[in-house]
Amino acid sequence: MSETSTSKKVAFLMGAGLSASADLPASVALANRFKARIQTIADGSRAPVLLKNLFYYLEGGIRLQRAKRGLDPSSDVNIEDIAIAARRLQDRETNALAPFISGWHPHLLQMLIQEASLLDQFLDVLFDHLEEDLRTPAAEKIAFMDRLADICQDNGGLDVFTLNYDLCIEKALESTRNF
Repeated sequence: MSETSTSKKVAFLMGAGLSASADLPASVALANRFKARIQTIADGSRAPVLLKNLFYYLEGGIRLQRAKRGLDPSSDVNIEDIAIAARRLQDRETNALAPFISGWHPHLLQMLIQEASLLDQFLDVLFDHLEEDLRTPAAEKIAFMDRLADICQDNGGLDVFTLNYDLCIEKALESTRNF
């Protein structure tokens, strides 16, 4: 016969609200901040202007696709949508559907003729932006997350599933060595 434990393991699904409480931007705010950054660096030289144009192209394509599906095209575009679109276009030639696509949009092709590595550059700037905007805040900003360690100790375990891009939970629990 096995002995039954009275302690229960607790599971949490964490979303953007947790990191927002630590003053980190959520997905839509990340996209808006990235858009502002792209607009700022587009100082008239060719590559930054093309990066800005590519952002507008991606955002416009996402909005058009929403409208075609009967969704509100004016709703906010988030950073995931931008990154996924850029990645898929970057990998367009190796996509299994590539043989069935008669041609890519002429505006995209024109931008890529001007700068063949534009999508690579765009994704580099995007991921640099994310790394900068999602730096782990100072310990006092995430101190409220330390309570997760108490829950873990009080209940015999803790499973944390997070949809966040940051490392706030990991940083907050680092000293407990319980994760």
